[in-house]
Amino acid sequence: MRDLHQRGIGFRSLLDDLDTTVDSIDQEVFGNAVDALVETRREFMSISTKDGMAKARDHGHVAGRPQALSPELLVRAQEMLSQPGNTVSSVADLLGVSRATLYQHVIRRRPSGGATGSTSDTR
Repeated sequence: MRDLHQRGIGFRSLLDDLDTTVDSIDQEVFGNAVDALVETRREFMSISTKDGMAKARDHGHVAGRPQALSPELLVRAQEMLSQPGNTVSSVADLLGVSRATLYQHVIRRRPSGGATGSTSDTR
């Protein structure tokens, strides 16, 4: 609201005795009221969004990007990587995911932090 006043933009009510185009107490009161309304609206939208997301979760909807690896593909990837001679690149190509996805979901989640099969890649 103050930014509008600095740019020479004001509010003049035709029905009420309110004029913010000149420096006055009306300008300060009106500016504070608008600021309060904006903040209240922002808080209401935040609460409403959180409530909507909670209801969606309760109905089984999951927000965010879908997982690249289903639980079945994750098990398959772990099995493939445990076999000697399989590289991360070859397994990623077979499963249709990136090497980064395999590292994120399979290799980094292992307690030892590494794969038991060959993970060296030339790419």
